[in-house]
Amino acid sequence: MSYAKYKIIFLFAFLLLFINCKNDNSKTAEESTEKTEKSAEVDYKSFDFSTEKNQNLENWKKYYQSMQEDFDLKKFELVATSDLEIMKGSISAKYEKDFDSIYTDFLIYNPSENKYLDFDSYYWQISEKEDKKEILYNADQEINVIDLKDSTVNRIAFRGPSFTVENAFWKNENTVILLEGTYESSPNINVIDLEENKIYSYSYPDTINKRSHYTEKRIQEKLKL
Repeated sequence: MSYAKYKIIFLFAFLLLFINCKNDNSKTAEESTEKTEKSAEVDYKSFDFSTEKNQNLENWKKYYQSMQEDFDLKKFELVATSDLEIMKGSISAKYEKDFDSIYTDFLIYNPSENKYLDFDSYYWQISEKEDKKEILYNADQEINVIDLKDSTVNRIAFRGPSFTVENAFWKNENTVILLEGTYESSPNINVIDLEENKIYSYSYPDTINKRSHYTEKRIQEKLKL
């Protein structure tokens, strides 16, 4: 066999070895990522909301602390775990013609911005009387997740007069955290896992000594009313 043929065979064998090594490395990286994700799974039974770094959460916490100094996110206790029932939402998405642009600044996006949360457009609207803008509230509130890739609007929660989602944020790409006020002045937090279709409900053990007007404050500040 000539030297040229030996050289071709050697190069071919080297390429095969390189490809196999690359595939093994990719597989190892994928396995490592999976292990990291599994190790980062949240234990919702003993979850501490004070460890979360989010401006919406921080604003909500400071508001309740202004009413009651000893308000502490660490005090929230898991009181129920339930299955998430998703329904088709009844609001307009931002890509639809009848979407009211007044709600644009109220939409809350996940980190990759392929989904957003809307808990405002069903709940309130603006009325103008004698050149004065007034916020009109509905008795009920619909909380929706809009998937921009699939162009879907899904209702993930619904609240009546006794409960109000005052603010919210995304813990990750598929987990929504709802910060809620109640008529009895005892705030709640609901964690909604859209991948596992689970809801983790937390209650504050103490009653706040004042009625919350956080929602009105949040809306008025954004609209600059």
